Amino acid sequence: WEVHSPSLLSQKYWITNGALHAHWCVVFAQTIVDGKNEGVHPFLVRIRGDDMRVCKGVTIEDMGLKIGMNGVDNAKLAFDHVRCPRDALLDRVSSVSADGKFTSTVKGRRQRFIVQADQLLSGRMCIAAMMMGAAKTTLTVAVRYSLSRLCVGPSGRSDTPIGAYQLQQQALAPLLAGTVVLNLALSEAKEKYENVTKRTLAGEKGPSFENAKMELVLLCCGLKPLLSWHLERVATVCRERCGGQGYLACNMFGEAICGAHAGMTAEGDNRVLWQKVAKELTTAAVQTGWEDRPGLAEGGGASGFAGAGWISKTMSERLDEKLQALQTAMASAYAAGSSGGGGGREVATKIFDVWMQKEARLVQEVAEAFTERRAFEAAADMIVKGPLRGDRVAMACLELWGLRALEKDVAWLCAHKKMNPDECGRLGGEIDCRVAAVGKPEVMRAVCEAFGVPEAALSAPIAQDWAEFNDPKKPTLGEVTAW
Repeated sequence: WEVHSPSLLSQKYWITNGALHAHWCVVFAQTIVDGKNEGVHPFLVRIRGDDMRVCKGVTIEDMGLKIGMNGVDNAKLAFDHVRCPRDALLDRVSSVSADGKFTSTVKGRRQRFIVQADQLLSGRMCIAAMMMGAAKTTLTVAVRYSLSRLCVGPSGRSDTPIGAYQLQQQALAPLLAGTVVLNLALSEAKEKYENVTKRTLAGEKGPSFENAKMELVLLCCGLKPLLSWHLERVATVCRERCGGQGYLACNMFGEAICGAHAGMTAEGDNRVLWQKVAKELTTAAVQTGWEDRPGLAEGGGASGFAGAGWISKTMSERLDEKLQALQTAMASAYAAGSSGGGGGREVATKIFDVWMQKEARLVQEVAEAFTERRAFEAAADMIVKGPLRGDRVAMACLELWGLRALEKDVAWLCAHKKMNPDECGRLGGEIDCRVAAVGKPEVMRAVCEAFGVPEAALSAPIAQDWAEFNDPKKPTLGEVTAW
């Protein structure tokens, strides 16, 4: 094999451990055999020798100073006709014999690319888990400070923690609720990943297995964006609600913000991943007969306005109608292309134009509606029907997160008669009721304790004895070595 990157776009960017440490890398490359492009495949390529010298034909550059996460080694790699042996091709899907014959168990270049890209699912799952861990840590820091930082109370003295006030609770309670719900959704996705991995290693085939893989792709590509955006919101709001103390680097909010932005981009840009979710829902899922899981409302979990059953029903209807609208738009594009007489190329052009230039907003809305519904239903399984059944705080978290998810879409819900004007007007009050339940100081403290963040990870001074940290008799001289 000859590995070559002749252009800027074919170079490899943001390769972890590449700038300083790695001896080998896996290169995904267009595979050309006897002049025919057989699609993207992975190759094991040596980039440094045992003496750490860069191999011939390989160019390695550090990506440069980043806005954060500078402890991570990231590189840009380029290859100039680098030769490697025939068995460098990682051949679970395709192989080349000693006499140069290419064979593959997967038909077509596009399908091979999809199969290879699915190897990134584990990375997306890991990033989602990292985002969750950072959200728990950041919220624990902010809640501890909120419950110990005193401000002026009814007596006129500084004797009331800022966490006792509705303003602080309205900022932090929805984030705590979201972290609880998304943590349960992530746990479900992890279980499904483990299940699919075991079935893959066992060599299972058939429609049931293919549907399980389809579901896993949708969850991984849907949750990684949702969780990284959630962390960004957590980090930004907590930084603000901790005031000037939150602006100090030692209190960790800056790293959480930068970590969230790294998560938004790593292992697939969030918006592009949601395009994939919408694409699978409008095409592949339809073709394979995959059906989404039933929700709480379908299982007889009805409730009055703003209850968990109502949220489930509304989320399901929102997804169904938006998905139907997108499928109709794509079908119209296909029909327009087919009637033009230009053949498959004209059909592809019409579909591309609708997807990328006319319905980009709807594409994202479909992915959002799907992912939010799945997150809500996964949490409902545990809170309404599972081991957390009867836990009023958990139920308040579930309903608070679900109502906030629908609140940002309230104009669409009203316009499409999923909510009436009176319900739209009452929604804010229903949210405030749940904030009052989750935002009680003792509840916020208990939820953060339940997150189980190790004390060693809570080195932020405001998560400990922040008053001692700011004691003028014990100046830090700008350093935090004691912490």
